[in-house]
Amino acid sequence: MRSLSFLVICFAFIACGDKKASFVATLSSETNRTRTIEIIKENLVKNKFEIISESVNPTIAKPNSALRPQTIISFENKAYAQMLLVCNPSMGLDIPFKIAVWDNYEGVTKVNYINPEYLSLTHNIKDKACIEIINRTKISIEKALDGVAK
Repeated sequence: MRSLSFLVICFAFIACGDKKASFVATLSSETNRTRTIEIIKENLVKNKFEIISESVNPTIAKPNSALRPQTIISFENKAYAQMLLVCNPSMGLDIPFKIAVWDNYEGVTKVNYINPEYLSLTHNIKDKACIEIINRTKISIEKALDGVAK
């Protein structure tokens, strides 16, 4: 069982190759972390998402630590969430959706989120109506990032 898990993990990394960004989108922000978070939250609400939570992971106090301050914004559209859960109850593992906002060592604010299209693969969603909901979610997340990314 352990070797099977190892093979699955290895395959996942190999399969990602240079297209890793297609699963996890990474953007650079034009503003600082605080303003980036404000813009994202405002845009999410405009696009009919509810902010579920905002959590901050503080910097580790060790010198030369690789961990940087990071804010995770959890959000959902209840109607989309209900429909996606009908499509496959395992979607509950990825709902609410999340956006991570953090600063790199050069002081550039970065934004990460999982591409909702990837979730259709992860949860084996093939129904056209469900795929349409995932596409609408992707478009809404991209609209929420308007005015943030370079």
